[in-house]
Amino acid sequence: MKRFLAGVMLLCGQSHASFADTDTVFQSIRHPWSSYVFVSTNMPDATLIALAKQASVVHAVMVINGFPSGDAGWSKSQQRIREINTACCGASPPSWQIYPQLFQQYRIVSVPSVVIAKTGGTRPQDFAKVTGDIGFGEALKLFAQKSSYPDIRNRAAYLYQIFAKSGY
Repeated sequence: MKRFLAGVMLLCGQSHASFADTDTVFQSIRHPWSSYVFVSTNMPDATLIALAKQASVVHAVMVINGFPSGDAGWSKSQQRIREINTACCGASPPSWQIYPQLFQQYRIVSVPSVVIAKTGGTRPQDFAKVTGDIGFGEALKLFAQKSSYPDIRNRAAYLYQIFAKSGY
């Protein structure tokens, strides 16, 4: 499993990936909660950089639906992700995934969207989602204050505390 994750990280442009990095990814997969920022590489630089920086604070994953078709689509997406990570975060960039199934699972129809979820959960009480021009911190604050579900409120409040302590 760790070798597979290292290969995926390398394909996504994280050439600095080592087996130690895969331990972190492996742990995040097994963690009972997940945080995602759904984006498109066609979004403006400033927006992607800001969202990537915010995602890196709480180890949220940046998720894209796919990449442009054609021979250069994959390499252009990989280069774009590298540029965003370099501009936002230096040595501590967020993880990125190409994961169309997550777009379907959380019914993401426009980006950016922020989701916090019980890992693998698909029932309404297992996740919270907000779509639109909203930062990660604002999304967490909204979830913490307005969610009908105590688990979501508690997780969002916890992440918001981490986020706020980071200077946001």
